[in-house]
Amino acid sequence: MKKIRISLLGIVAFLAFMVFSCSEEPNVDPVQEPQVDEQTLSQFSKLGFDVSDIRFETFNNVVTGESEQVYVLENDIKISPKLLEEMLHNEGNGPKTEQYRTTNQVSSPKTIKVLGYYASGTNSSYLDATMRSALQMAVDNYNNLNLGLTFTLAFGTNSSNYDIVVTRVSGSGGGRAGFPSGGNPYKWVEIQSGTSNYGLNVVEHVMTHEIGHCVGLRHTDYFNRSISCGSGGNEGSAGVGAIHIPGTPSTTNVDMNSIMLACFNGSENGEFSNYDATALTTLYPGSTNPPGDPTLSVSPTSVSFGYTSGSRTITVSANVSWTVTDNASWISVSPSSGSNSGSFTISVAPYNMVCEPSRRGTVTVNGGAAGTKTISVSQSSRPLKPGEQCP
Repeated sequence: MKKIRISLLGIVAFLAFMVFSCSEEPNVDPVQEPQVDEQTLSQFSKLGFDVSDIRFETFNNVVTGESEQVYVLENDIKISPKLLEEMLHNEGNGPKTEQYRTTNQVSSPKTIKVLGYYASGTNSSYLDATMRSALQMAVDNYNNLNLGLTFTLAFGTNSSNYDIVVTRVSGSGGGRAGFPSGGNPYKWVEIQSGTSNYGLNVVEHVMTHEIGHCVGLRHTDYFNRSISCGSGGNEGSAGVGAIHIPGTPSTTNVDMNSIMLACFNGSENGEFSNYDATALTTLYPGSTNPPGDPTLSVSPTSVSFGYTSGSRTITVSANVSWTVTDNASWISVSPSSGSNSGSFTISVAPYNMVCEPSRRGTVTVNGGAAGTKTISVSQSSRPLKPGEQCP
C-alpha cells in the first residue's frame, strides 16, 4: 500500500481515497529469487517498462499445478523470458499510447472465452461472490464497447477451453496478469483475496484493469507511476517509438480517470473513462453498427427426471450477460452465470420417496434488460418394488 502523508484530522476522510497498486504485496517471509542482470534490465527499459521494482519470481499456477519463472514488473505484470523475446522482436512497432499498449496485441476479430474459477464447495482459489459479480461487470464493460473482441463468461474449474482464467490468490488487494502472445490474450489472471474488502466497484475496476493487460494495454502512467501511486519510477524517454492515438491525452496531460492507471484507490467506480473507450475502439475496432436490442431465450423450457439423480443441458441464446438460480434444494445449476450464447446444466438429487406425487421446481435465467426465462423442473418419485405397498 502506498504511504501518503496526512494530518491527524484528515485520517477519516482519507480512508476512502487510499491508493493501492494493481498488486498489493502479501506480508510473507522473503524468498531469495535470482537477480535480474543488467542486460535484461536494459531490454525491459527499451520496451518502456519501469524496472525500479522488477523481480524474477516463480509463478505457481493454482489451476494446473505447474510452475513458471516470470519477471514481475510494475507490481502486476507477469512476463516470461519467452514473451520478453517475442516483445523485443516486435519492438519495431513501438508501444502505442493508450492510452498505451504493448507491442503484442490480440488478433481481431476474436471471441475471448473467460472462465471465472469457481465451483460449489470450499477452495481458496475459487472466486468469492463479490469477485464473480465483479467479473461479470468487467466482461460487460468490454462488450458494451462493441469492439472487434467479443467476450463470453462462464464459471467452472475446467480451464482447458478458455482464453482467460481468473482465480483468487492470497493477498491484501489487487491483481496480476500478463500480455498477449501469438495473437492470443494472456490466460492467467490472479485476484488477491483481500480485494473484495474494498467493495464491488473496486473489484470490478481491478478485474477490468487486469483483463486490459491480457489484451495488451499498458499502464496509462507507465512512464511515471508516481502520477497515480504517489511514488514509482520515471521512465522519461523510455518507450522508443511511442505513437499517440488521436483522441487520447499525451504524457503531458494524463487521463486521471483511466482504469489502466498503475494504482487504484477505494473510490473507483469500475468503469472505463471516455479516453479508455477511445483507445480500445481504436486498437480493436468493431462493427460500426450499434449493438441490437437485448435478447434472451432458452431451450428446452421444461425438463423431467426419473427418481434417480440426473442432469440436463440447457442452451442459452443471448447477447447479454445472464445469471441462473433455482428454487429447490434438490435442484442445482452449473455454471450459475454466463455471457452471450452458451449453456448450463440442471442436476437433480435422487427422489426415493414412494407413493408420492412428482415434485416440481423452477430454474430462472435472468438476462437483465433482456428479461427472464423460466424452466420447469419435475421429478417422479420412486416406483414400488415387487411386494411393496404404499404406506
